[in-house]
Amino acid sequence: MPERVKHQDILILVAAWTALYLPYILFGGLLRDDLGLLLIDRSPFANYFDYQWVVSSSMNMTARPVAAILQGLCNWYFGTAAWKYHLVNLALFGGSVLFFYLTLQKLISRDVALLASLFALVYPCASGTVFSSTMMNSNLAALFWSGASYILARDFRGKYIPAAFLLGLSSLSYESFIPLFIFNAAIILLVAKPDGQGRRRLFFDVLPVFAAIFIYVLYRWVGEKTIFHAQFSRILLVSPLEALVRFFMSLVLGFRIALVDSFEISLRALNNLDLVSIQYLAVVVSGLALLWFYLSGGKSLETADTESSNYIRKFASPHTAFQIERVHYLDFCIAALVLFCCAHLIYAISWYKPDPSGFENRTLGGMRFVTALSIAVSIKAVDSFLARRTSKKIMLALTIGLLSFFSFSIIGQREAWSAAAHYNEFLAGRINSALREKHLENEKTLTLVAVLPTTFPDQVNQEPILGASWDITSLMSLRNPGMTVKAGVYNADATATVYPDKVAFVILKHKWDAPYPFWLYKFDGNELCRIDSGQDWYSHTNQEGE
Repeated sequence: MPERVKHQDILILVAAWTALYLPYILFGGLLRDDLGLLLIDRSPFANYFDYQWVVSSSMNMTARPVAAILQGLCNWYFGTAAWKYHLVNLALFGGSVLFFYLTLQKLISRDVALLASLFALVYPCASGTVFSSTMMNSNLAALFWSGASYILARDFRGKYIPAAFLLGLSSLSYESFIPLFIFNAAIILLVAKPDGQGRRRLFFDVLPVFAAIFIYVLYRWVGEKTIFHAQFSRILLVSPLEALVRFFMSLVLGFRIALVDSFEISLRALNNLDLVSIQYLAVVVSGLALLWFYLSGGKSLETADTESSNYIRKFASPHTAFQIERVHYLDFCIAALVLFCCAHLIYAISWYKPDPSGFENRTLGGMRFVTALSIAVSIKAVDSFLARRTSKKIMLALTIGLLSFFSFSIIGQREAWSAAAHYNEFLAGRINSALREKHLENEKTLTLVAVLPTTFPDQVNQEPILGASWDITSLMSLRNPGMTVKAGVYNADATATVYPDKVAFVILKHKWDAPYPFWLYKFDGNELCRIDSGQDWYSHTNQEGE
């Protein structure tokens, strides 16, 4: 491939990333788990290394030591500046997409690489991994995984050691990328020489993948216990039959997310486009128009790149180039479908489940790459069967239309996530105003239960607002630096059990207690009430006592 063409593709990807995500770096905020990570106060620590140890040994972090180091560095040097966290998170995401492109243009063709990378940028069901800065662990794992893929796709001596190292780092950043290692094994199979010696060496060639998995297993079952004397795992040890059932159900949900939920979320997101200026929309539309002319100007879906199709042609029987292209793009469709299915293995061996909504779509960060690849090779396969130039132009128009639809979805969801962060600040301001009315702003300690809404204006896809003890405690502590705050949310998702000395809450599977006396804040009416007994709780919440 001419370097000029590759550089133009990279410029398109960077421009799309900038148009879709750069405004969020400027206007996004912190919410839900983003805020929870700020609960560890930096002030008692004399140096970064002591603080990093506390971060790394905290719950959730011991299982992902590489991501814990990144989070500790960000917390230590960034403080509470939201834009810095989002910049790092989105830079990791953009870098992983670029490596993904470079890998596919080596293996398949430039057009498939560009299409797949663009769809990876705008896949609407994985918005939580780019708009929630705490999901930088997923994007960090994606960067290591895609970097290893690119190394394996190249032809040079000694590539297996750095590839194994990067895959190991990926597994210790976020475990949901481990099933995608089969993609790396497929790369080795595709790049290996198809002679007898190459086939005999194949087992040794795929050792980097096995080595990375061994590193993960060794750390999780030995290193984690030895270093941190703890083990927090989302991996489940289930029977083969149960794993098979879980895998089948995850595939059903996975196909529904890719084929149905993606479009439903995009349609809902269009309602938020009124929050975006006409000038900004004009820039995006202009970019899509330029992409149209670029793709339709001789480098489109119609032509195969001879240099980057080397691996296709290496396995081809002596047919015409057109027949080779048609047959092998169908083969790549099957391979992409297999990769899509294999990626869902994470749901068979963990307590994750496919979920397209809000922050809960975090595991779709890895799924976005195999889904984007499936879309791209499917488009290319259909295009290879179209003989008339007019039909190819129609196919190109439909492709640009789908990219446009998903792009506008990202814009709408981006505005919704920004609105969620701003709504959290609004809620904190309302609570603080109620505290001032009760002259509690100078209290040294405060135990607070807040009855808050579960939705907010301009919500698109269940973007999270204050809903648990870790996020409201952190936000109220940031807004009241001289006060020791213990707070939680009581809403439709929470349960409360009254005891003689406290009220116990369970929300989002997290338990916490509010001993008497504590303060109850009710959003409706902006009212703050003191709770000294179970009877007070019953009367102020209209909950029936036993």
